[in-house]
Amino acid sequence: MRGEVAIAAQLKRFRCVYDNEQAIQLMRRLPYAEGYKTSLKFLTSLGGRVVPVELEVTKRESVEVPAGRFDCFRVGACKHVHRQW
Repeated sequence: MRGEVAIAAQLKRFRCVYDNEQAIQLMRRLPYAEGYKTSLKFLTSLGGRVVPVELEVTKRESVEVPAGRFDCFRVGACKHVHRQW
């Protein structure tokens, strides 16, 4: 089409890469336990690049919210300063 520019990017082949939009659903299904560690690779939707992320259960703790108190695993992500419970 007129005025459009095609942009092509080459990606290295990886054994297993997940789409960035799948990250939360994937991380919710991991077999968390004390001492659990894993490495994942995500393809960013906008940047078109593969981002490696290392997840590690750093401790078990209780979290209190208006809905009640819940026993959780604290998960640290080594690549981003971000926590998931």
